Amino acid sequence: MDRLPSVYIVVVNWNGWQHTVRCLKSLQALNYPDYQVVTVDNGSNDGSVERIRAAFPAINVIETGANLGFAGGANAGIRAALERDPAYVWLLNNDVEVEPDTLTQLVDAARAHERVGIAGPSVWRPPAGGQASMEPAAFVWHGEYRAATACPEQTGQEPFHLVDDLAGSSMLLDAAMLREIGLLDERFFHYWDDVEFCARARMAGWLVGHACRPHIWHVVGATVPTTSAQAQYYFVRNWLLFARWSGRGGLLTMLRRAPRMTLGLVLGRRWLLRGKWRVSVASLTGAADALRGRYGQRELPRWLR
Repeated sequence: MDRLPSVYIVVVNWNGWQHTVRCLKSLQALNYPDYQVVTVDNGSNDGSVERIRAAFPAINVIETGANLGFAGGANAGIRAALERDPAYVWLLNNDVEVEPDTLTQLVDAARAHERVGIAGPSVWRPPAGGQASMEPAAFVWHGEYRAATACPEQTGQEPFHLVDDLAGSSMLLDAAMLREIGLLDERFFHYWDDVEFCARARMAGWLVGHACRPHIWHVVGATVPTTSAQAQYYFVRNWLLFARWSGRGGLLTMLRRAPRMTLGLVLGRRWLLRGKWRVSVASLTGAADALRGRYGQRELPRWLR
C-alpha cells in the first residue's frame, strides 16, 4: 500500500482562543494517518496560551511574543514544521473547522497532479439562518481584475483545476516548494500575503490548484472583522503594493487601466454609501501609504478605528 506523506498542520492564533480550540478539536477527528499540529500564538493578551494548553496539553504551542501579523505567525510555525521534514505543511486560519476526510482528499488531489506547490479546498461559511453558503476560495486574474472562480464540472475524477491564487484560510504547501521559494512575505502583515505567495510560486514554475471535493468551514473575519477600518486599510494598501510588486504598476497605473474599480476601492465607495466614513478614510490612508511604499504593521488612530 502506498504510504501517505507526512503533514505538519500550522494554526495561527491571535486573541481568538475560542475559535482555535474549536479548530483544534476538529483536527483531532482527522482520519489522515500521518500528521502533527502546531499552534502559533501571535502575542495574544487574552489568556489564549493558557486556555489552549489546558484544552490540548499535547499540542505544541509556539509563542512569538508579539503580533507579527498572519504572515509572521505562519512563518514561525512553518519554520518549526520544516525542521521535522514533512512532505507538506497545511496552513490554516484559526477560525476554520475541518471535516474528518478533508486532509486526505486534499493530499490526494495535490499528489494526483505534478508540480502542485499549493492546493486549497472549497470553503464554506457555517449555516446562517439554517443555510450554509460557499465563499470565494479560488481566483484568476483578468487583466487588472481578480475574480473568484468555481470548480468546473468533472465526471469520474477528482474535481481539480489550476488557478492563480487561493484563499489563505487553508493552503496545503509542498515542503520542497517552501525550501525553494521561501516563506510568506511578512511585510504585508495582514491581507494579500497569500496572493503574493501564490504569484511567487507560479513564477518559480509551481502550480496552484483548487480541489473542490474537500472542504472546510470558515467563520471569516474572526480575528480582524473584514468590515473594520483597520481591515480596509490593510486590504487597499496591500492590494496596491502587490500591484506594484507584480508589475501591474501600482496606484497610478491602476487608475489609468481600471479607473472605476480603483477609485471605488481607494475612495471606499461602498462604505460611503453605508455611511461608514471612517472606513473610507482608512481606504484613502492605505492608498497613500502604498504610494509611499510603506509596508508592515500600522495601527490606525483610535478615532479612525
